Amino acid sequence: MSNSPSQRKLVTVGVLAIQGAFSEHLNQVSHLSLQPPYSHSVELSAKLVKRPEDLSQCQVLILPGGESTVIAMGCRRVGLFEPLREWVRSGKPVWGTCAGMILLSNQATGGKKGGQELIGGVDIRVNRNGYGAQIFSFETNLSMPCLEQVGDHRPFPGVFIRAPVVERLLHSKLEPSSSSSTFSATTESGTSTPIEKVTSYGGDGAAEKEEEGLIISYADPQPPTESDQSAKRPPLEVLATLQDDLDLPQQSTPPTTTDSRIVALKQGNIMVTSFHPELTSDRRILSYFIEKVALPAIL
Repeated sequence: MSNSPSQRKLVTVGVLAIQGAFSEHLNQVSHLSLQPPYSHSVELSAKLVKRPEDLSQCQVLILPGGESTVIAMGCRRVGLFEPLREWVRSGKPVWGTCAGMILLSNQATGGKKGGQELIGGVDIRVNRNGYGAQIFSFETNLSMPCLEQVGDHRPFPGVFIRAPVVERLLHSKLEPSSSSSTFSATTESGTSTPIEKVTSYGGDGAAEKEEEGLIISYADPQPPTESDQSAKRPPLEVLATLQDDLDLPQQSTPPTTTDSRIVALKQGNIMVTSFHPELTSDRRILSYFIEKVALPAIL
């Protein structure tokens, strides 16, 4: 028997609406709210987040795909950047897709000097537009065993548009589980040296460092060492990887390491996907995020 309206818990899912595919995420949350079990146990409400006061009314947050630099600059302009960082630091549930994944990464490459500010939260380094220009965007079916927890694990239609690539897991502490794709934690790129202190800054408070000609943006201007961070941070959990026989568009940049084949991860209450689930009619990943990541953290 379903709960009465007065017994249902109101859960407001905020969608950052500075730039990008926020309306598509908003529509997916609205459609999901009408389906069981949400229509019976909780009352899902979708809200656009454009100001700090909007964020304060939310319990769950989605950072959409778009242009990560533009989104970061827009957040800084309206006073949202530090509230977003505090959201992540406090352990509230958040999901970032594509540009959102870039913003939630602790390090990023591929940006112009002084051009990228990061929120941080996930112990990965990503390469912005890692597959190449927009003409090399592609679609492919993804195996995501975790989706069996919310229905079935049929292949998920992955839409990759100027998608970021995971260049490196910043710590070797990784937790494969029954809901994860097969993954080995003993890869060369999965065991990194301690993060060095940043020596230069760019953009509106963006921290960056030039290493062998590579500009690296950092979420934290003075990040802790790897051992300190590993002791305090939840383990990384891989949710999806690209298949080995993936046929990418000609002249795109194919992934070359185990890490770079990762396209979906979870770390604590943070989930990131390098592709765009909101551009499909399949709402299983959103359902997984709400039911298995967000609701346990807030109820």
